Amino acid sequence: MPSNGGIIGKENKPNQSGGTKVTSITADGTFTISTNNSLDTATVLVVAGGGGGQNNSGSGGAGAGGFRLITSQPLPASAVPVTIGAGGANSNVIGQSGGEGEDSVFNSASNPRTSTGGGGGGAGYVNGGNAPEGGTPGGSGGGGGMRSTGSGASGASPGGTGNSPPTSPSQGSNGGPGLSATIPGPAAAAGGGGGHSEVGATGVTNIGGKGGDGTDVTPTFGPGYGDNGYFAGGGGSMTQWPGGGTYFAPGGDGGGGQGGTGPGGGNTAGTANTGGGAGGGPIARAGGSGIVLVKESIRSMSGVWSMSDAYDYKKSDEWVNME
Repeated sequence: MPSNGGIIGKENKPNQSGGTKVTSITADGTFTISTNNSLDTATVLVVAGGGGGQNNSGSGGAGAGGFRLITSQPLPASAVPVTIGAGGANSNVIGQSGGEGEDSVFNSASNPRTSTGGGGGGAGYVNGGNAPEGGTPGGSGGGGGMRSTGSGASGASPGGTGNSPPTSPSQGSNGGPGLSATIPGPAAAAGGGGGHSEVGATGVTNIGGKGGDGTDVTPTFGPGYGDNGYFAGGGGSMTQWPGGGTYFAPGGDGGGGQGGTGPGGGNTAGTANTGGGAGGGPIARAGGSGIVLVKESIRSMSGVWSMSDAYDYKKSDEWVNME
């Protein structure tokens, strides 16, 4: 005799208590709680847009967008407005750092959550007496630029600071400093952009600094999201050519763009919908846009149900126990 009351048909196994549903939001819109949510709460990831880069030689990597992972986020019955931050704009203006990324917001009326856009990569200088430009602050800070030749004061240009509000965990890390020197400046190097879980690296002897790594959310949301599971990686900084050869400073795991080198280019933008920061020059690149992920707990079905109910739940991906 079947254990479901004698009805011949599909049976819910006793050890199946429900599952989860993940909604990925990559453009401005709204989110509405699923009808089969068993808790009226969710785990929410909010990632802001990554910072933009700069096209001067020796420019720093851009910082990643702010990263916030919230557990037990209350979900109202009404639709929640969601804003997805755009990546920061690139800059082709000499001496001007890349643009900062835009904020992402899960705008629940009772408990809104905002992540801060990533900092822009600092502008570098090849010639002239100007000091290099520091990375700008943001969710994660942009890396500082470098100067390889010319006169003027030596020293480090600071990386931008990451956002760490006192009322929540840190949204990201600092960018790496850019090192400068007087003529001929053999130790000059630009700093990598900060990532959520790692600061941007300081470059060494004309070699660009790696972008800081983001954070792997696979343990929380499962596989198939972001950059192999990672979000909010910083951009690598530019390597000075010919002193640094053709080394390309890698971006951090989580969509961080690769840093370029000399006339060879090679730098890349931050990856869309990861919050990755752009790689430093010589071509100005934009940051990657942000994303919001919402993971709901879905109740299991039990007892007797109609074929139309089974179809509706399966179609909406809310019935996770159907075999």
